[in-house]
Amino acid sequence: MSTSVKVPHKERLLRAGIRLLYDRGYNGTSVDAILAEAEAPKGSFYHHFGSKERFGREVLERYDDLQALRLRSWAVKEELTVPERLAGYHRAAVDAFVDSHWRWACLAGKLSNELAANSESYRDGLARGFVAWRDALAAMLSEGQQCGEVREDRTAEELADASLALIQGAFVAALALRDRDYLDAVTASLTDLISPRTRS
Repeated sequence: MSTSVKVPHKERLLRAGIRLLYDRGYNGTSVDAILAEAEAPKGSFYHHFGSKERFGREVLERYDDLQALRLRSWAVKEELTVPERLAGYHRAAVDAFVDSHWRWACLAGKLSNELAANSESYRDGLARGFVAWRDALAAMLSEGQQCGEVREDRTAEELADASLALIQGAFVAALALRDRDYLDAVTASLTDLISPRTRS
């Protein structure tokens, strides 16, 4: 007898939304395509979300939550130094991107390029996600500064901004380059960026 748990329609729709928005973008993804991917009835889409715009915002919120969990899973690894935690976090994201056959980089970055310039509601949501991401990085880096593992000539917030810009830019370029060595070099650069400065 099967013991599999039936996934509710709303959850199936959100999972399908993440996959399709990665692959096709927001404007390239129709409601019908989401329903087909989720194997869900049309009524369930409008019951749970009301519109494609609200659905897209909830998909983005789900993605932000997943990113926060991924970063948190590395931030709590007290057996590693903070530079090692940041490198491990980035390396895990690189592994997931390569395993997706160079398709799924950063959904927030993709939607920013597509929607932020022309949609105020999406720009606000994207901004909140990036600020939360930056703040989580800054908290980890601040911890590293307190124990001498992270450079102190820049604030944790400045280092978090620079780290996030490096991560985002690297994934944008990697969509075209498809070069694992390039991404591994970015991981090393992140470590160099935040490590204490050595005196000559």
